[in-house]
Amino acid sequence: MSILTDYAEVTIKTIVDPPSYPSPSAWTVCLKLTDNLLEIRQELEKKKSIDNTLLFLNKYPENNNNDNIIYGSFEIKLEEEENYLLNEVIDENNILYLKQYKQCLEHNWKYFNELYKLDYGCTMTLDGIDRADKRKKRAFVMENCELTELTAAEGYRKGSYEYKPNNDNHDRIMKKNLLFSNDINVESLEKLGISIGNMETEGVNSENIASYHFTKYGKVSLKFDHHLKPTKEFIDEVNEAIKSECPAREFKQITEQYGQFIPTIVILGGRAHYDERVTPARCSVLIGGEQSYREIFDEKAWLKSLENYKNWCCIELQGLNSIFQFVPDDIRKRIFVSVGKRIHHSDFVYFNYKVEEFGKPNIFEFSKLTPPNILNIIKNKEADCNVLATAKSKKGFFTCQVLYPPGGIPNLIIHCIQKKFKKRQCKLEIGWMVIGYWVDFNFLISDFNNQLRIFKNENKSNGRTIINTQLSLENSVNDIPIPLCLGSSVLTKLDASNDSLVIGYLFFEAQERNKIGACTFSYCLKNKKCVKLPIFTFYTLIISKYHVPSAYRIIPFGQSLNEPCIDNITLNPTFLSLYLTQRTNYGPIFLKQKNKKIKPEIINCKNSECIVCENKTLKISIDRVKCVFFDPYIRENSV
Repeated sequence: MSILTDYAEVTIKTIVDPPSYPSPSAWTVCLKLTDNLLEIRQELEKKKSIDNTLLFLNKYPENNNNDNIIYGSFEIKLEEEENYLLNEVIDENNILYLKQYKQCLEHNWKYFNELYKLDYGCTMTLDGIDRADKRKKRAFVMENCELTELTAAEGYRKGSYEYKPNNDNHDRIMKKNLLFSNDINVESLEKLGISIGNMETEGVNSENIASYHFTKYGKVSLKFDHHLKPTKEFIDEVNEAIKSECPAREFKQITEQYGQFIPTIVILGGRAHYDERVTPARCSVLIGGEQSYREIFDEKAWLKSLENYKNWCCIELQGLNSIFQFVPDDIRKRIFVSVGKRIHHSDFVYFNYKVEEFGKPNIFEFSKLTPPNILNIIKNKEADCNVLATAKSKKGFFTCQVLYPPGGIPNLIIHCIQKKFKKRQCKLEIGWMVIGYWVDFNFLISDFNNQLRIFKNENKSNGRTIINTQLSLENSVNDIPIPLCLGSSVLTKLDASNDSLVIGYLFFEAQERNKIGACTFSYCLKNKKCVKLPIFTFYTLIISKYHVPSAYRIIPFGQSLNEPCIDNITLNPTFLSLYLTQRTNYGPIFLKQKNKKIKPEIINCKNSECIVCENKTLKISIDRVKCVFFDPYIRENSV
C-alpha cells in the first residue's frame, strides 16, 4: 500500500448502550489505515472526539442469509488496542464503530488491578505502601469491582495541609501511605494490627516541611469489598496457624508474607504537593499525571494529562480491613478463638460510696467512664467480653460483682460489709478490666507472651449454698505449681431477691492432676448468714503467662497479730483471690484489701447448720492459704 493509499476517509459511528435520544451523529475523519487503535485513539483525542467511555468495536460476519450479512461485534479493551490495526476493524464501507456506555470503563477494572495489584495485601512502611506482590504472596483474587467515575466536583480538591506539632511523625507516615481519609487514624490502624508507634521507633526520615499545598484530582473510585475471594494457599496457611502452638505468632508471620491489610476502596487519579509561595512551584510529591511537571509545576497542563487513564495512579486508600477479615466466617472466628482472649482495657477510678441502707449496694455505672471504643467491643457478641472488678478503701471492706443484663452494658455491684450497720461515706478506688477476643485482629501488635483463658460455670438456682467445681487446666498452665486464678460473679438482674447477697469465692488444690477447684458461696448481708446461691454465672480467669512478670504472682501470707497478713502490696487496687492448699470450709471468707495490706476476713454466719461454716472453729493456717495477685496497671517500663 502506498503512502497515499495508507489514508482514507473513515466514518465514525457511536453505539450507545442503553440507547439515548437523540443518538450521536456520525462524522468523518481522515485516518491512517495502518495505524494501530492506540495511535488512532491518540489522534482522535487531539480532536477531542473520544474519551475513556468509548471503546472500539471489532465487527465480524456471523452468517450470510440470502446475501444479507449479519455482523457480530466485541469491544476491544483499552490495554489491547495496540494489537489491532484500523484496517482490521473497519467494515467494507470504511465505518469504524465505537461503543459508549458506562460499562466500557468498568471493564477496565481488570487493567487497573493488574497494573496496581489492588487485590494484594499491603504493609505500611516508612517509605510508603509495600504490596505483597513483590513476595508473590497473594491472599485474594478480585472477582469483580464497582468502578465509579468521579465528577470534577467529587474528585477535584485544592488546599493546604499543616502537620500537627505534637503528631508530625504520625501524620507524615499516614500521608506517605496514601491514608488521607478522616476516618483513618492511629486507633483504627491498631485494629488492623498496625502500630505507627513501632514504626516511629525505627526512625522516621521526616522532611523538614511543616506544611504544603496540594492539588488532588480523583478520576475514578474502585470498590471491591464484596468481590474478594481468598486464595487456597492463603486459607491453607491460616488453617495451619490456627492449629499451631502459638497462633498469634504464626498469624504475624502470615502478615509479613501476605500484607497487614487490604483497602476495599481505591481512588485513582493524580495528586501534587508543592509550596505555592515559591515561584516557580516545585513538587515535593507528584503522584499520577505527566511527571515532567515535577520540577516546574504547571497545574493546568498536569490536570490535562490526567485525561489519559494511563496516567492515573493510586492516590488514596480507603476502607482498610485486616487480611483476615475476608476469610469465611467460620475460619475468621477460629482465628481469634485460637489466639485466646486479651485484656482490651484496664483502668481504676475513685468512687464516692454512700452507705445509706443496710445491705443495699451502690451501683458503679461502667458506661460513664469507659471509652466508646471499648463499649463497642463489649457490645460485639463475637468478642465475648468478661469484666473483672476490685475495690479498695482506707476504711471499710468492699466486694464487687458484675451486673450484666442480656444485650446491655455491664455495671458493677459494690457491697460494703459491716459488722454493725452505720451510715457513712467512703472514698473507694475501683479497678476493672475488660477481657475478650480480638475480633479486629489487633492481637498482631499485642505481646505474644500473654496467655489468658476464661472458664464459665452457670448456676441455675439448684438450692445449694455452696458449689465446688473442678476446672481442667489442660493446655492452660505451663510448669506453674499453683495456677493464677481470678474470679468474677455475674448477675443478669438485680432486685429485692438478690440485692443484699454477696457471692464469695475461693480456689483450692484439687486432688487430680491438671485440675483446680473453685468454690462459690452466697452470704446475705441483711440476715448475716449464708443462704442459697442465686442464679448467676461464675467466670474464672486463668493467667498462664503475662508480658510483665512482676504483675502477677502467688504470694504467701505472713503473720501479724497472729493473723495471716500480706504487707507492702502496690497502692493500686489489685485483683486478688484466695487459694487453699487443702479444701476447708472456714466459713464465708473474703480477702480484705486495705491500704497496702491484704488479709483474709471470715464473716460471722448465724446459720448453725451451714455447710460453708462446717470448719469455722479451725484457725486459718498460713501454710494452707496463699494469695493470687494480679496488677494489670504495672507497665513493663516501670518494673
